[in-house]
Amino acid sequence: GEDKLFKITTESEEYKVAEIIVGKKELYTTFIPVDYVNNKNMYIMSKADPLPTNIQADINQFLVGYKQFARDQGGEVSVFDYLDADGARDNNEQLINFLRALQQDVQRIGLPDLDLDLDFKTDNVMIWNGNMVMIDW
Repeated sequence: GEDKLFKITTESEEYKVAEIIVGKKELYTTFIPVDYVNNKNMYIMSKADPLPTNIQADINQFLVGYKQFARDQGGEVSVFDYLDADGARDNNEQLINFLRALQQDVQRIGLPDLDLDLDFKTDNVMIWNGNMVMIDW
């Protein structure tokens, strides 16, 4: 009775995350629930709803600050590095809480450099079951 989506990916890191979080929606609450992965490059995930425009704007504002922070640091940094340094100031509390929970989920997943490779942007965040979730990473 729940809408599902099939996702085919050629990105091995994306598939590795899906393999780790499959069937663990209570543990990885900031990722869209993944119900099934096959042994190639396809997985089945829950369907989510679009973000409200105010949250999209908040994410875009956060990303402007993050990009400036990355330029100032002169190297590869994650959105979490920015959040820890200064990014929590002047941002929506719901967004900051989501990012803190996402940071914990990324650490729990344990893949090297997932924090640096995470594709955090408005197109990849949606609402599932009333909460923000990453639908693509």
